[in-house]
Amino acid sequence: MKTFPVHFCSRLLPAFGRSAALAAGLMLAAPTFAADDEDYGNSLDWAPASASVYTSSLRIKEQIDVIAESNAWKKLIEIPSVAMGWQMAQMQINNPDGPAAMFWQLMELPENQQLAKLLGEMFSEEVVFIAGEDFPKFMELLSIVQGSRLAPMIEAINAGGGHIDPNEARVRAVADAIAEDPELLAIPDMLMAFKVKDNAAGETQLKRLEVVVKMALKNSEAEVEFKRETINDVEYLVLNLDGSSIPWPEEKPAGLQIDEETYDSLKEIISDKKVAVALGVWNGYVVLSIGESTEQLATLGDEDNDLLVETDSFEPLLPHLEEEEGDLVGVQYISEGVMKAQMLSAADLDDAAEELGTLLEASDDIDDELKGELSEDIVELADDLKPYLPKPGDVAGCTLKTEEGFETFTYNWAENTRLDGSLPLELTNHVGGNPVFAFVGRGVNDPEAYALLAKWVGKGIEYFEGYGLAEMDEEDRAQAEKVLEVVKPLLVKIDEATREHLIPALEDGQGGFVLDADITSKKWQGEMPESFVELPMAEVALVFGVSDADELKEAGKAYWSIAQEAVEAFKEFDESEVPEDFELPEPEETEASDGSIFTWAAPSEAKLDDQIALAIGVGEHVATISSSPELAERILTETPWKSFPVGSADEPRAVVVGFDFPALIDAITPWVDYGIRSSVEGEEAAGSEPEEGSQSGEIISQVHTGLEVLKCFRGVWSETVKEDDAWMTHTISNFEDLED
Repeated sequence: MKTFPVHFCSRLLPAFGRSAALAAGLMLAAPTFAADDEDYGNSLDWAPASASVYTSSLRIKEQIDVIAESNAWKKLIEIPSVAMGWQMAQMQINNPDGPAAMFWQLMELPENQQLAKLLGEMFSEEVVFIAGEDFPKFMELLSIVQGSRLAPMIEAINAGGGHIDPNEARVRAVADAIAEDPELLAIPDMLMAFKVKDNAAGETQLKRLEVVVKMALKNSEAEVEFKRETINDVEYLVLNLDGSSIPWPEEKPAGLQIDEETYDSLKEIISDKKVAVALGVWNGYVVLSIGESTEQLATLGDEDNDLLVETDSFEPLLPHLEEEEGDLVGVQYISEGVMKAQMLSAADLDDAAEELGTLLEASDDIDDELKGELSEDIVELADDLKPYLPKPGDVAGCTLKTEEGFETFTYNWAENTRLDGSLPLELTNHVGGNPVFAFVGRGVNDPEAYALLAKWVGKGIEYFEGYGLAEMDEEDRAQAEKVLEVVKPLLVKIDEATREHLIPALEDGQGGFVLDADITSKKWQGEMPESFVELPMAEVALVFGVSDADELKEAGKAYWSIAQEAVEAFKEFDESEVPEDFELPEPEETEASDGSIFTWAAPSEAKLDDQIALAIGVGEHVATISSSPELAERILTETPWKSFPVGSADEPRAVVVGFDFPALIDAITPWVDYGIRSSVEGEEAAGSEPEEGSQSGEIISQVHTGLEVLKCFRGVWSETVKEDDAWMTHTISNFEDLED
């Protein structure tokens, strides 16, 4: 069967190198991976080390051609409905009286044909994006705009008297943040570069663009400067925008949710800003530059520049970047500063706590004693959460095109104290054999995390008892007090069972999620029309590594006893909600080859197939909570993950993820057939196979062809391991063409 690579949507994290000093040392060693000048034939040869973001997409046309020449594409466009749609589109495109007629007339001009060819080249070989050192500030502003920064939002709500629409609060937060730190509004240096073969064509089209822009500006009232500027012997078209030319209203517009002082500050800050947009042809690239000036163009490709590929962050990638057999199709780098600007930090928590304290202090609805307690606890909560925040680091990676698809290597230098990559993940042999999707990881065993959760749940109850009950009317307060009488002792018992039994039982730290679809039925629910084919049912499960099976069983017994106590207690004061004769159904216990399975069938009123049932499986080293007993048994049984192509189950790993896309399509297909039969020919037709030539049969046939084409994507699998000081994620995405 022929295989073909398709550019999977993620041109994931790419590109690595090392410092120039390290290069000198490595020249003495073998094998040598050197980031020499002019070594790559792409933007890695000139991308500066000062970049805070760098992405490069390569061999774009080559990948599109592979798709266009594949059997899958031919099969797709032969589907009657697709072919008819394409034919109708062509008729519209080629209609001499249609909307595209003028376009085709313009395309008869040689200069426009040259433009079309140039645009094709620009998106064929390489597309590059580079952001400068000041880009993190831009990302910080963006996070405030998105509302992901807590302190500015709380401050804005506080400034609005505590009563403000969320969108208005966001506007106020952005305005206040800029007024407080004008650097947030700095225009970052950004550059896009498109590799081309015909420099002369690019220069010709620039001249045409110059004429068009000058004509447009001549008839415009905009105060902008447009000129040709020579920078290092390269001519650029430069558009200069000046914030001082913006016609600001003297008075703050009505409805703008900021105060006069902030409005005046914004006017002053924006009026001082300048933006320079430049377009030119440099070194075989059409270059678009945006920044406060054209200074970045003056140093572009300077021989004295340190290169990004020579930095430490790129060192692990050098063997992949220089690999002759692999085709490099993507490189990406994100600096620690940019990552930090997007993540919650300890300083953010402190700022949020301070702003919440200010908001509480200004409230007239909270007494002074409660204000003091809340303010102290907010600061304490912020301190408790800080150790659990990851510390950001550089992220870099590259993607290679292979015979089977794509292979990606991503290195992340963040300090993630919650992941543990020191041991093999035995749970990869307990995901059911060959699941549709599965995730397995190991976290650091941290009983203190549960202690913090219990601590703050307790504080919440204390606040409710101390202040919340007093705000209720007499009837509601009496009801709440009765509930607390039941709940508080039960919570104490749950806490004891968790600390004494569950946490020791799950000390292993492994956990996972499994999605599968092995169970089938023609009628999953009593009132649904019976299907003419077997319908797979989604099965989901949580999987846990077990350190002490006996302690886990003790925890289960304790929780079951607590649940029974809760039912009996609630019967005593709310018979309308819990009938007197209600009893928790006892599970059915069955012995599997590798453990015990406890099953709770669905209520008879649901009329569900018996295969759907809550199942808890407990083995010597594995436990699962599953939506079917069959999946629980498959998980307890040790079976290698058959389709997993990355790494080895015997090696230390922190995380593995796998997605078998054809298995998902196979599970969905019978349901699609069932739905088409029911909707086209009625529910009574769902139980019989469609007749040859029938409407539903024709639709099903075409849909099947489309689904077969989708199955050319064979899936994606990845593992994350610790390599020195970085987390390395190795991802494989496979594709396979249809047979001739």
